[in-house]
Amino acid sequence: MHLFHSLGHVFGGTLLIASTTIGVATLALPIATGGGGFIPAIIVYFITWTFMICTGFLILEACAWIPPGSNYITMTYRLLGLPGKALCWVAYLFLFVTVLTAHVVGGGAVLNDITHHVIPLKASMLIYVLIFSPVIYFGTRSVDRMNIVLISGLILSYLLFLFFLTITYVYPYFNDKCGVLFGVPFPFSLPRLLIK
Repeated sequence: MHLFHSLGHVFGGTLLIASTTIGVATLALPIATGGGGFIPAIIVYFITWTFMICTGFLILEACAWIPPGSNYITMTYRLLGLPGKALCWVAYLFLFVTVLTAHVVGGGAVLNDITHHVIPLKASMLIYVLIFSPVIYFGTRSVDRMNIVLISGLILSYLLFLFFLTITYVYPYFNDKCGVLFGVPFPFSLPRLLIK
């Protein structure tokens, strides 16, 4: 019974990571970088992936220097001192505020589109928050169950998409040469965001 409970946690955690990865890598980035074309986007994705792998190896090495059970905050405090700890807190808060904002705006926009713009955008964002807040309030188990339902819907819609859609040609380049810069990590894409 304990093994089954552990496998359930592993399965739920795997789906949570997979849904986060699919949400960013499979849905958001291709839409954001689509204006730059297929080939430039692939090049930027490969460069970004290389940067992420190197960063992952650096984090792995830092994890070898700290005791088991530590988190990023304790890791940065032990290795970089109080300024590193403060910077890590700021980075965490920035990350989670931007993720929360993106989800609320995106979910509100989808709800606004579903209602054919009858509900104003700000009201649809509020409704989106009111719908999903109880899921988070009731804890990790409800988040896990909701994630399983949503990832199942994602897999089903993907399979239906493959079954009913035939793509005959992919355009290698488009007019917006700077559109691909949205796939580059934030500090490097900041000039592009300021230009827009």
